[in-house]
Amino acid sequence: RATHRRSTATPASPDNPRAAVSFEAGIYLKKLLGNHWALSTGVNYDYQSNSLETGGKVDSAAVVRFSSDNFRSTHFYRTGRSDSYRNKYHMLTVPLIVEYRFTNKSALTATFGPSISYLLQTNSLVYNRALGGYATNESVFNKTLVSLNLGAGMDLTKLTRLPLRLGYRFQYSLGSVTKPTFGKQHLLNSTFYLDIPLKK
Repeated sequence: RATHRRSTATPASPDNPRAAVSFEAGIYLKKLLGNHWALSTGVNYDYQSNSLETGGKVDSAAVVRFSSDNFRSTHFYRTGRSDSYRNKYHMLTVPLIVEYRFTNKSALTATFGPSISYLLQTNSLVYNRALGGYATNESVFNKTLVSLNLGAGMDLTKLTRLPLRLGYRFQYSLGSVTKPTFGKQHLLNSTFYLDIPLKK
């Protein structure tokens, strides 16, 4: 007698997002605070993104239930590795950056300080075990984020006649972009930047 064993394939686990394109553009105001210190602030449009692999899209409305809250989604994505999805974050950011110049003649500077961001729009997915996939809704996300910025820069006016500043900045959101009910997602971003002063 032939026996048949039922196949029990293990479902794909949630995918960890990978870094993708990010950029920012804006206007800064800078105030010198002596020979070594300066303070700058401004308003930036900040775009951040990451990508994850999902299964197929299901064009069907679903109520996504979490422990103490739920939301309705017009569609959702299964777990899997068949498709790539881009999580996008559009934000308006106000930084407060302190700059330290090591010596009067040095072109190198260190920067640090907080920034406050308002989330304008996002399509980011959150994973739900009961659904067995990913879904999204604006009610999932915190609109206001506080981040910490650390970086270093080079003032090219000290080395050349070009009124430019090059630098690198690391930014990490101290709070989660998602509300506690829906898990924790912190935004981490690193950027090379170019500053062009409008007036010396």
